[in-house]
Formats: sequence, structure tokens, C-alpha cells
Amino acid sequence: MIRNTLAATLASVIMFGSPASAQSATAAPAENKSTEIDYKIVDPSDLFIGTRKYLDKPILLRKMRCYYADVDDYRCTANGPVFLAVFTATVEPASARVWIEKNCDQLKVAVTSDKCLFNPQFVYGAKDVNDDIVSGFQQRKVIHPPAGVTMIPSKALKSER
Repeated sequence: MIRNTLAATLASVIMFGSPASAQSATAAPAENKSTEIDYKIVDPSDLFIGTRKYLDKPILLRKMRCYYADVDDYRCTANGPVFLAVFTATVEPASARVWIEKNCDQLKVAVTSDKCLFNPQFVYGAKDVNDDIVSGFQQRKVIHPPAGVTMIPSKALKSER
């Protein structure tokens, strides 16, 4: 729990630049799912292959490229050889949502800039996973977490569990 609180504090510092501005931005107590739920850190390739293994369990995907696609439409895509995407209408905390809307509002920026690297944390069920084919041959897996996603900046997590 202390690790999650530290990660949230580091995320605020990264988002706002200085500890003083981070404190003023987080002065009002806000509920944060990461302080209440322990989660498993999962590589996007492992989730792509073993989707059923993590059903209804809190997970955190490392180093996903996230962007603001449209009103109430935030998307994260995996780096590397797998076509894994997370689509959500809700992003927490508010500071992460504002950051993504301001700095990661174009796909080209999201796939080229490290400022759009996040570690999305969420829970999903069997009905929240869709498989389809893109470009006529490439399998893609899309996850729609029903309760939204908590975004932790990639730089806030240094160690793996």
C-alpha cells in the first residue's frame, strides 16, 4: 500500500513538475484505486497470449502508448510485436486525464514520444475482450475495462514485482 501511495505521489510530481505544485494539485483527498487494490504487473505480450489468466484480476500493463482519441475515448496500444489495445471512456486520476488530453492528443505523438508512455491499471472480464483482424491478416485484441483505467506514468514505476 505504501508502494502504491509512493507511485501516486511520484506520478503527481512527474505530471506537475515540482513537489510544491504536486501538493497543491493533490490537496483535496481523492480516491485512488491503486491504494485500495493490489495488482499484478503484466507484460502486454503475456496479456495478449494469456488473456483468460488475468480475468477479473487487477493488473498493470507496463509501457503502453496512450492517447486521447476522441471525447470520452482514451486508447493505449502496446509496443512491440503484439497488437494489444486498451480502450476506455474513463481515465483516473484527473491529472493524468488532463495530461493525456493536452500532450497526447494525436496518434503520431503517442507512438513517437515517451511523454505518452503510461502503465494502465485496470480489471476486466470475459465480456470486455474482443478479438478482430486488422489489415486482413493481423490478429488484434482489444480490452474495454468497464470501470475505466488508472494511469500511472511510466517513469513512476522503477521496479518489477
